[in-house]
Amino acid sequence: MRIISILIFFTVLAFSNPLFACLWDSDTIADEIKNRRPIINAIVGNVAQYPDKYYEMRLERVTQEIVEGKKTPALFDNAGVAANKLKDYDSAIKWMEKKEIVLTEMGKKAKKDDWYRLYANWGTFYVHKFMIQPDKSDLSALKKSRAYIQKAIAIQDLVVRENCTGPTRGRFQGEP
Repeated sequence: MRIISILIFFTVLAFSNPLFACLWDSDTIADEIKNRRPIINAIVGNVAQYPDKYYEMRLERVTQEIVEGKKTPALFDNAGVAANKLKDYDSAIKWMEKKEIVLTEMGKKAKKDDWYRLYANWGTFYVHKFMIQPDKSDLSALKKSRAYIQKAIAIQDLVVRENCTGPTRGRFQGEP
């Protein structure tokens, strides 16, 4: 019974704390593909954290690739998440601003998933910035976070509707 109580406590804590918001970069996808994280680790927020040097080196490498002209959306995600992990939230946010420019320039070649990751990361970076700011009465970062997360969710909802087939097709948001 004690174990169940502890699991419930950590589950509620994990889902009520914005610090456990999801970040998207190449490592996230690789980990999910390999299914390396047990479900309980996700519930309690126990996710892999590499040393700062790892993120410093990643940021240097990715920045160099972008300077050399390789501007794939995933590079901006990797740079933003690396900056976020180094607690440089303003830099992480700037990486997403740069990614938005790249995606806009790509036009219809930009994938919905790239836009989803932009908004999901951007929203997460803003909530992390809010959590460290001394003046919690300034809700501007939190409001930006919410707006970006809402955009990410809207994109995911659209993708689900577009990819839904069979008897459930069209049965979203009260559609017959």
